[in-house]
Amino acid sequence: MSTSIGILSADFDSFAPISFLFEQNGFSIININAQHINLEVLMPNLPEILLLDLNLGKFDGIEICERIREKKNNIIVICSNEIEEYIQIAAFNAGADDFTSKNINPYLLLRKINAMLKRVPKNFSLNSHSIHHSSIKINRESYLVYNGMEEISLQKKQFELLYLLISNPKKTFSRDELYQTVWKNKEVTNPRIIDVHIRKLREKIGENLIVTVKGNGYKIAS
Repeated sequence: MSTSIGILSADFDSFAPISFLFEQNGFSIININAQHINLEVLMPNLPEILLLDLNLGKFDGIEICERIREKKNNIIVICSNEIEEYIQIAAFNAGADDFTSKNINPYLLLRKINAMLKRVPKNFSLNSHSIHHSSIKINRESYLVYNGMEEISLQKKQFELLYLLISNPKKTFSRDELYQTVWKNKEVTNPRIIDVHIRKLREKIGENLIVTVKGNGYKIAS
């Protein structure tokens, strides 16, 4: 199956050389018209790689990148003729994987995309079931967890805890909330079991990824 590349733009003509070369190299090109974009509809069917035109008319390309990155692990490359450093910094802060000129040599962009794909573990799919945070990648469908390129073995409850925390990066969860969500129990019979699982998670994924919020519970590190 070919890798899909979405081009989110209001000016597909400027991407014609890129589209042609990538199709010649086995990629499937999907043009997404920025004038009629609906992120709620787009999100579940987002291509594995997104070339995001920064100049989207009435839409803010940086904001769209940020909103996609909050929920998706797909590769995002922002393309723009505005290459000032402050714009590039804003793009990377929003979660872009790369920033390039729209006039880039298509062969160079092809090499960049292939290099990014090589950094995705072979068994890991960049689909709607996958999320990531820092070096951690999680696939809900396959129950695979990677720290960089290393596969991490987690028990089911540990996986559920980690997935919940990473899926809600701005939220602090109390022990009661974690227990009720992951263990599906309304009554907390042993809240300290959360501490045990968090400790074991930290041993496997690193001490600093899960933060203890004193008096409140746990959250994922920002």
